[in-house]
Amino acid sequence: MFYSRMKNLTIHEGENLRKLRLIMGFKQRDIAHLLGEDWNQQKVSYLESSEKIAICTLKHIAIVLKIPVWFLQMPPYVFNNYIFKIQRQDNSCPVIYIIKIVELYERLLVSMREQYSV
Repeated sequence: MFYSRMKNLTIHEGENLRKLRLIMGFKQRDIAHLLGEDWNQQKVSYLESSEKIAICTLKHIAIVLKIPVWFLQMPPYVFNNYIFKIQRQDNSCPVIYIIKIVELYERLLVSMREQYSV
């Protein structure tokens, strides 16, 4: 049962990027500026509409935003249910969010394993 649910999940990396950008208080042009000269608002907008983003681009975004790559590859139920519950304390330090997110994600995995173990 658990496997069949997991199998049908669609991970939308661009949507995760958009939600993260909004949580961090950035505009698309701010992200483009952080990513470098080759980037502009339109390119960031295109990425956010993409279901799958090239791994080299994901790595670049992760480095710039100081987050792990897998953070943008989370299933929507994890991202939606836990990311927005975290209160922003300091706009200049996204690492605070990541630490909390990792803790919540690990707790979710443990509870899911317990729930679906035979």
